[in-house]
Amino acid sequence: SFFNKCELKLLLQEHTYGNLLTDDNMWAKTHGTPLLVDVTNEMGIHPTKNFTKGVSAGRQNLNADAIDDVKIGDRSCASCPMGCGKFTSVNGTQVEGPEYETLCLGGSNCEIDDLETIMKFNRLCDDYGLDTMSTGNIIGLAMDITESELHDYGIKFGDTKQFLALIEEIATQSSERGKDLALGAQKLAAKHNAEDKAAHSKNLEMPAYDPRGNYGMALGFATSERGACHLRSFTLFEEEPFKVKEMSRAVMDNQNLNAVKFSMGLCDFWGTVDTGIMADFLTKGLGKTISAKDLDKAGERIWNLNKLFNLKAGFTSSDDTISPKLLKKTLENGPLEGRKFDTKAFEQMKTLLYKLRGWDEHGTPTKEKLSELNLLDA
Repeated sequence: SFFNKCELKLLLQEHTYGNLLTDDNMWAKTHGTPLLVDVTNEMGIHPTKNFTKGVSAGRQNLNADAIDDVKIGDRSCASCPMGCGKFTSVNGTQVEGPEYETLCLGGSNCEIDDLETIMKFNRLCDDYGLDTMSTGNIIGLAMDITESELHDYGIKFGDTKQFLALIEEIATQSSERGKDLALGAQKLAAKHNAEDKAAHSKNLEMPAYDPRGNYGMALGFATSERGACHLRSFTLFEEEPFKVKEMSRAVMDNQNLNAVKFSMGLCDFWGTVDTGIMADFLTKGLGKTISAKDLDKAGERIWNLNKLFNLKAGFTSSDDTISPKLLKKTLENGPLEGRKFDTKAFEQMKTLLYKLRGWDEHGTPTKEKLSELNLLDA
């Protein structure tokens, strides 16, 4: 009803300007995602030189301070006070962004630390409808394949000219190398027996957080229904990044919470939103009582439905993994230099996550769990 819609609007305003716009969220308003450039470098998990290193020597050219120096304005979504979007301009190149993932995967991951080049990369990808994360990841892989002499794609790390030229070639598949890179990281690597150089899960290119430095991120990437995705579960700031039990529980809780949050169309940057606040929203909007427990159960139902869909599509527990490069190779620099993923711990986490979810050892929801969630007919 109109009354309920009005109440919901007032509640949203009350939460937005009161409980939600807190110190925990102000980083997005003041600097936006480029703030993460320094954060992940300090953690040693900033993908650099095709996920070989965890710290970039050129970080200062691409961090929040560098973006602030060329910022010309802020952008907000409708009625949002956050204003996390940043408009930038350098020598006539203007773009909304670049965001953290673009700065890292199109920048450090390709060993390019020229901000103007990254802005042009961002703009070209936007114009051609390419994802900057996947594109930067794939170009970094092509650079690695070339420098390893497995195949010459005519581009090496730090080559800004070929870096920008490749974007159109990938989008239009107007060249042989463009067609190859358009295959994606998994298939491109397989073509040259370079599987140990590709960073992905389920053929989705890896986001800009090296999972060797946070086991929860690794488990979240591996068990995401669509492959490597940092929006399904984000455990970067958990206190115990290498603890099996703690990370398994955190990943499940993250996945359930985000399933509800995104179903409601809420932005990920409102990090203080929990099922209690979302239940308040829905109670006012629907005119009936919705509890936090109701939403916890809804998140679990959504995640089980995701799993059932993937099982019917042919995915198995063997697909719940990350690529060999990240499971078997060590980081080459930074505070985590020499760190190699504990594959035994990874398998323990996956087994424990399945158990916590009420799934069998193959990652299949049990009849008891489906009955509990009223999903037996799904």
